[in-house]
Amino acid sequence: MKNQLISILVLPLFLWVGFASAEEITVKDSKGRTVTLQAPARRIVSLAPHATEMLFAAHAGEHIIGTVNYSNYPPAAKKSQWSEAIINWI
Repeated sequence: MKNQLISILVLPLFLWVGFASAEEITVKDSKGRTVTLQAPARRIVSLAPHATEMLFAAHAGEHIIGTVNYSNYPPAAKKSQWSEAIINWI
């Protein structure tokens, strides 16, 4: 009975979080242009080692698909390194 009550109380929270994360995101870039994403980013390319560390600290490491060669912390950051030539080409 207690487990069923907990499930009934927790399930709406998970549904709310799921719907809240699907919202559109609108920001202004450094040139004042409005940029709108239909949903949060699913793939991230980190162009600076400190940004990579912050992404892992925010538990977004599973979304990182590329980092620069200097990203060496945490050790998982080395798994998604791209060469500088590819990053410069993008």
